[in-house]
Amino acid sequence: MSKRRAFFDSIASVWDEKFYHIANDQKNLDRHCILFDIKKGHKVLDIGCGTGVMFGRLKKLAGKRGRVIGIDFSPAMIKRAKSKHKNDKKNFICADAHYLPFEGKMFDRVIYFSCFPHFSDKKKAIKEACRVLKPKGKLIISHLCSSRKVIAIHKCAGAPVARDFLPRKSNILSYIKDAGMKLVDYKNQKDLYLVKAQRVF
Repeated sequence: MSKRRAFFDSIASVWDEKFYHIANDQKNLDRHCILFDIKKGHKVLDIGCGTGVMFGRLKKLAGKRGRVIGIDFSPAMIKRAKSKHKNDKKNFICADAHYLPFEGKMFDRVIYFSCFPHFSDKKKAIKEACRVLKPKGKLIISHLCSSRKVIAIHKCAGAPVARDFLPRKSNILSYIKDAGMKLVDYKNQKDLYLVKAQRVF
């Protein structure tokens, strides 16, 4: 955990420029957000928010009556997010996805955008996400590419994220079921990885 955290701390200052710096990237992110089914008034938890790449988009979708909270285990990423979103500093929290600092049944949506492979205990992370979801609330795990491409990207990045992969579909389904959720959608294609699950009760 400490090595992984140090890795993300070290690249926080160049994260946006390295991965989301051109107009086409921004358009892809805009289109991607539509998949999250966020409605006006929703309370949204953006886990692994990084530098707050999705924050403005999620906030716009949730509207004035909604609220978006971003968490990340990297202090440098959270610091960067706060500097980018100065009016929403209080909505960024340095926290561990395995031990969410929230009461149960708080959120309408829990989003894992481009971060799920980095969790050391994915089953526990999903269980925690379900705990903080409202009944019929939705969990979304997503990437802008396939699981195979995620593997290639992380292998190229090297230690300590070289072995951070997405679980097999059968494992994801098992984690979702054990947490008390049902699968709503699953896609694993060239330009999209998407898992959408709903809390049953």
